[in-house]
Amino acid sequence: MTAAEWETTAEVAARVNRHPVTVRRAAESGVLHGHQTGRRGRWQFKPTAVDAWVEGNSSKSACGCRPLRSVRRVA
Repeated sequence: MTAAEWETTAEVAARVNRHPVTVRRAAESGVLHGHQTGRRGRWQFKPTAVDAWVEGNSSKSACGCRPLRSVRRVA
């Protein structure tokens, strides 16, 4: 995926006319589906997920990402 396919918290906030803290809190609570670049990293969002969040629909299904599976490490 290219960087143009993702939006930052500030870009989402400007596009939907909300404060960046509101967008970040929605992502942290799971209401807005997004991805972090690492632990405590920056949030990134697919525009389709943001549109679904604004419309009140499931943003996770609109994102189109595959669910992660747990990997058990053997010592």
